[in-house]
Amino acid sequence: MTHETYTIEQVSEILGCESEKAVEKIIIGDLPGLKWGRGWIVPREAFNQRLNELALQEAQERRKARAAGSVAGKVIAAAQASTGKPRRQARVPPTLPQPQPGGHTSAQPSSQP
Repeated sequence: MTHETYTIEQVSEILGCESEKAVEKIIIGDLPGLKWGRGWIVPREAFNQRLNELALQEAQERRKARAAGSVAGKVIAAAQASTGKPRRQARVPPTLPQPQPGGHTSAQPSSQP
């Protein structure tokens, strides 16, 4: 027998996220779902249809961005909008001290007994 619904665990596995994030997306209405007892169930057909809608919508946004010129900037903006978090800047490595001529360091040994 094939089940016509997904569990939250199945939805989170498909999306590659934590169960809490999947529930959050259902609660705010980004994904379809039904409160059933203490948990949630997600109708397969509605879930798959919603994923298709989201994929087509994002593809259309990428096409518009490409037509406007800056694909990279639009993709980054779309990624930030989907996560709600700005992308992290790449870290710049610290400047290392330059060796002294002759291979000596500027630190002098202590002359205390």
